[in-house]
Amino acid sequence: IKFLKDISVAFLEQEQHYPEDKTIFQIVFENSGEKSRIIKEYEEATLSNDKKRLEKAIAAMDAADAWNYEQQISEILSTLRIRDMHRSAGSLSGGEKKRVALAAVLISHPELIVMDEPTNGLDIPSKSEFRRLIASNMTDDKTIIISTHQVRDIDSLLDHIVIIDGSQVLLNASSDEICSRLLFTEQPISEPTDGALFVQPSIAGNSVILPNEFDEDSRLNLELLFNGVLAERERFMELFK
Repeated sequence: IKFLKDISVAFLEQEQHYPEDKTIFQIVFENSGEKSRIIKEYEEATLSNDKKRLEKAIAAMDAADAWNYEQQISEILSTLRIRDMHRSAGSLSGGEKKRVALAAVLISHPELIVMDEPTNGLDIPSKSEFRRLIASNMTDDKTIIISTHQVRDIDSLLDHIVIIDGSQVLLNASSDEICSRLLFTEQPISEPTDGALFVQPSIAGNSVILPNEFDEDSRLNLELLFNGVLAERERFMELFK
């Protein structure tokens, strides 16, 4: 975690590299804030058989009003299926390291989170857990920036989309604006696609992007949008200029 002009920033890198003897506990709480440090001491005290240390830790939890935050941390760890906090990094698979890194980022409670390919290496259940955690951690005082090629893993989470090719910004718009201007639909192969902005073959026939002339509701298809913007950049840039 870093602090830039009083804004705390946490980075979730595409790949995780930890010293092999470092424990999950150490990784998760390494960059934690004051409340997290108090909770860390409380968790360690509960395992220490030191009554005085535990009493002191409980008093610190009370003084910092950290019990609700401790519950949030427990929910993050439970959702990500992180149970044995004393396992070493050397014993973790790539997917487990990714889950541990995600837990560390969320527990540090930064104002800005930047994620690089966050679903790479995750299995299907872990991807569902990732979406649920990100959705539950979205607040008005927090910004999450996700850079990814796995667009289907995150399209339901996004409220703003930027598509960049090289150094050129091809699209910069909110999800609401995109869906108000574009209609995403599936059509049988026999149905004409006249007037479509972009057409892509699909199992059902064609995936189509049309101008949303009648203000219809449709679910944002981020993969189709991405392909369409790259293939028909002039048309889409003109539409959203």
